[in-house]
Amino acid sequence: MSQKMLLSIVYPVKSLKQDKLVNKCLKNYNFDDVEQIIVTSDKEDLEKVFAENVTIIIKGTNSRAIRLNHGIKNARGDMILLHHPRSLIERKGIEELLMKSNELVWGAFTHAFDTLGFLYKFTSFYSNKIRGDMRKVYYLDHCIFAKKRVLEEIGYVPELDIFEDTALCEKLKKIGSGERLHAISTTEAIRFEKNGFFRQAFLNMKLKFQYRRGKDHQMLNKEYEENLELNSEYE
Repeated sequence: MSQKMLLSIVYPVKSLKQDKLVNKCLKNYNFDDVEQIIVTSDKEDLEKVFAENVTIIIKGTNSRAIRLNHGIKNARGDMILLHHPRSLIERKGIEELLMKSNELVWGAFTHAFDTLGFLYKFTSFYSNKIRGDMRKVYYLDHCIFAKKRVLEEIGYVPELDIFEDTALCEKLKKIGSGERLHAISTTEAIRFEKNGFFRQAFLNMKLKFQYRRGKDHQMLNKEYEENLELNSEYE
């Protein structure tokens, strides 16, 4: 029986054509105790990974949550890091997670955008301090981590097309209080830049309200992905 790796990083990738930052992540996190897994729907991604010791799994699905779960089930690590495909964590953050992996149950990193400006900084502040620290709900761009046994215990990531990260945290916080590590997960602000900050912020709030009211998650995600299709593709 092969020995488990200490940390498995799972990237739910729609296509490396758009998620080009993943290759930088793969090289940045090249530690001996780290296993890196790309779960993608694009067979061409097999030729677009420019790093060594990476497992690539082809999974035909339109769902980011299903990609995440497929990666978790194939991971050998005791700790699983669910890595947003358009985020980059400081290398020291991976080092800290490795160092603390025995004591941590679940948590996330500190969010920041790759774009400067007060509105972006305030959005990250709210995401870190209010929604994160106070409500213990982190989005995937915080790069959520959890013990594999805990993810198995709660039934993995809820297979929703949108807000699967919210639903996951709601399950995880019943196990225990998640810890936010101070290392930064810097995320591309592509949705805000393409749609305009206020339009995207309003859309986010509207979809969150509708999700809480029980609207169908596929309908919500179809609206969220309109004209961008970063995580899913709809006809």
